[in-house]
Amino acid sequence: ERRLEAERQSEAWKRERCDVVEVPGLTKSSEAILKQLDELPYPEKSKFLQEMSRTPDGRQALDEAKTVAEALDRRFGSADSRDWDDGLRAGPEILLAVGRINAIAGIVDRARSAERSRDYELKRSLSKGLG
Repeated sequence: ERRLEAERQSEAWKRERCDVVEVPGLTKSSEAILKQLDELPYPEKSKFLQEMSRTPDGRQALDEAKTVAEALDRRFGSADSRDWDDGLRAGPEILLAVGRINAIAGIVDRARSAERSRDYELKRSLSKGLG
């Protein structure tokens, strides 16, 4: 019984700590830019990311995506909505927004993944050039 109570307290403490993390939204312009990136075929994403990082709006969209991903990770344990087994326990009014949260999380996750892939390819090409 003591162990069960300790588990309950641990779970309650964890939930209280995570529930206070507010996940920001994306601005309309950033969301539009990230949706454009999301709709591109994989080979074109790297070039689009490179173009994005040259414009103030593109950099802002990438920064917002990073901020949202970090907040989702702190709140739900992952920025990927497929990993949120039961992290979205809430009342009916909150569940209406779950579709929107999942859509934004998906866009953000894929944008961050494309950015990491681009960075990896750049590092790999640089190391090949030096080696």
